[in-house]
This record gives sequence, structure tokens and C-alpha cells, in this order.
Amino acid sequence: MAENLVVVDSCYGALDCRSVFLSARAPREELVAAFGRCRYLAGDAEALKSIDELVGPRLERGYLENVALRVRTELSPEGVEGFCGQNSEELAGTLRKARNLAVRSVFLPLDSTGDLCAQVRDAFSLAKKLRSDLPCMLHSFCLEGVLEPLAKGDADLLNTVRMIASLNDTSLYAQFFVA
Repeated sequence: MAENLVVVDSCYGALDCRSVFLSARAPREELVAAFGRCRYLAGDAEALKSIDELVGPRLERGYLENVALRVRTELSPEGVEGFCGQNSEELAGTLRKARNLAVRSVFLPLDSTGDLCAQVRDAFSLAKKLRSDLPCMLHSFCLEGVLEPLAKGDADLLNTVRMIASLNDTSLYAQFFVA
């Protein structure tokens, strides 16, 4: 996940471009330059509309641009960017207005100062709900704010993440990432 083109450029060729995400908050010229070399990450309706307009003339006929959304859970940190996950019907309506986009991933920001085990369970429930409510097929989801606490040896969190991975393997069937 990157905020600027320099990071995308450094990953190009070394990583699968479907695994690199450029924030829609990057300057427009960087978004244009990054087309086809990464996916875009949108956190609000304005960013989604901007990406939709940007990719439309660049896509081959019949193709959609795969994008990711940042979606806040009820327990996400205050002030974090992202669509409100509690109103998935409104989000689905916003996505239906996009003519050139298909949402394939969601990023779910978590608050590392709160109860991460509860947040991980809540985020997984939201990912399942979004998969059924949105007009696109979600192929992956990423829990943001989990990697550092896991690296510090939080055993309860590790067990919760393993449980979610197991549930994902039996019910959601999406790629599961932590950041």
C-alpha cells in the first residue's frame, strides 16, 4: 500500500501489480502515471468517482478496473479515512454508479490501542457482510494495524487471527492479509 508513485515504481516488475495499491489521495498526475502498474485504493465516494473518471478512457472495451476500498468498522480508530461499513447499502449504491470499476479488495483499519481480538472478529464479520451486499466479488481483505502486535507476540491475537483464517478458508474463500 503506497501513498505515492515512487513506491509503486520501486515495486513494478518485482511484485505482481495486483498486490500493490496506490491511495487515491495521491496527486492526479501520479494516479495517471500508475495506471496499469498497480491497483487503486479509495476511501470515500469522491476518490472513487475520481478513479472511475481517470480509468474510463484508458480501459479496453469490456474491461473494468479492479480497485480496493478502505472501509471503517464500528471499532476503527477515530478520524481514519474510509467508507462507513455500517451502511453497506449506501456503499453498494455508490459502487453501482461507477461505470468502470470493480471492487476486489477491502482494507479494514483497526485500532491497535483497543481490543484487537474483538476488532478482528468484527472486521471479519464486516468483510462477509460486504461480500454479500456489494455488487462485486471480493477476492481479498486486509486487516490493518494487526501486524505489529502480532510481531510483539500477542498470543491471544495470534489465536484469533488463526481462527479467522480458518473461518475464511471454510466460508469466505478470500485471500486474507494483515498489515
